[in-house]
Amino acid sequence: MDMKHFFVLLIILCLIFPFRVLALMSSTNYTIFADSFDSGGGYSVSGTYALEDTFGEIPGIISSSTYTIRGGYQAMDWDYIGLSFSSSSLNLGVASTTAVKSASTTVTVTTDHPDGYDLTVSAESGTSLTDVSDGAVTIGVEEYGVAVSGSNASFANDRGIAAGLNLASTTQSVTGVTTTLTFKAAISGSTAFAVYTHTITIIAANKL
Repeated sequence: MDMKHFFVLLIILCLIFPFRVLALMSSTNYTIFADSFDSGGGYSVSGTYALEDTFGEIPGIISSSTYTIRGGYQAMDWDYIGLSFSSSSLNLGVASTTAVKSASTTVTVTTDHPDGYDLTVSAESGTSLTDVSDGAVTIGVEEYGVAVSGSNASFANDRGIAAGLNLASTTQSVTGVTTTLTFKAAISGSTAFAVYTHTITIIAANKL
């Protein structure tokens, strides 16, 4: 068995909080997207920052296995999106001409945005192997890529990793939905001996 390479993959986590406006009460000229009972508050602005606050509300989060209620004016103003990884650093081990090496991480996303989210690669850098281009990382061929599985997966075959690659997507709010990313690498007899590392930035963003 030809054992050549030690491959390390690092995934950087990122969190985004876009917002939406819902036309709950509207007329021809005006829209009131949220209202509340409170005893005061206001809007303050400086050269760099803006603050909108309220007094006298009863905020908080009440949840069950199916529903979540987020109380208060400020809670209604912003959408929420949460992103977590089961592992942020993956080691594919010593590469071989007789096997495809792989390692996986599970991504969990929760968002209350009614139009869903996109999970994408926003940036990548490092000294990785040749990107797979035929849909499958193959034994004895220098190739590297990622496969995706889960209810929101955008593809199932092996894809080369590049900025803008969409990994998972949905068009509705989700709670704790998981997507598994499986990174795969193979080498040929002519692959240069080296330690290969790849840093990937992955973001989850609510759809606009």
